[in-house]
Amino acid sequence: MNKKVVVWLALGLCLVCLVGIALSQPGAGGAGGRGGAGARAGGFGGMGGMGMGMGMFGRVNEQAIRQALGVTDQEWSQIQPKVQQVIRLQSEARVSITMTVGRRARGADTGAADQPPVPRWNRPSEMAQMTGQELTEGQKAAEALLDLLEKKDSDIKQIQQKVEALRAIRQKAQKDLANAQAELKKALNDRQQAALVLMGLLD
Repeated sequence: MNKKVVVWLALGLCLVCLVGIALSQPGAGGAGGRGGAGARAGGFGGMGGMGMGMGMFGRVNEQAIRQALGVTDQEWSQIQPKVQQVIRLQSEARVSITMTVGRRARGADTGAADQPPVPRWNRPSEMAQMTGQELTEGQKAAEALLDLLEKKDSDIKQIQQKVEALRAIRQKAQKDLANAQAELKKALNDRQQAALVLMGLLD
């Protein structure tokens, strides 16, 4: 092959590599650029992009909600407590404990293969310690039920009582939520209501 042809091929490959690196940087026109722009425009492109402007540990990003509503400081001071009330009641009306599935570590002494996946409950009390938040009544009731379920010798009547207690908390929160959402709507115009419907704060 001609030496000049080899040189031009090498230069072409270098140029392709440089273009690929540039497009992958945050702020560029590629996928990385879109993620960076989303994060700057209100947090929805990064950690805060998990529904309702959710942030780390599932906590609601109220700043993202405020930006979506486009309100002044004075307007937000009137709206914020109503938003917080709706968020609190939604959490109680749907209170639950999720599970994650992981694998046991390989046995160092036996050399056995990895064991099957092991489910693990994500206790609200553990999350509360990480976030500094207090447990709600619904979370306390849910964890009390979990405590019984994890004991093989728990009395079925006790379990049923905890189930009914949890259901009662959910049902009460659902009723109160309708009133809280109605109060929130009164403080918003049509466009703002539409934004909160999209976020799931309003039905």
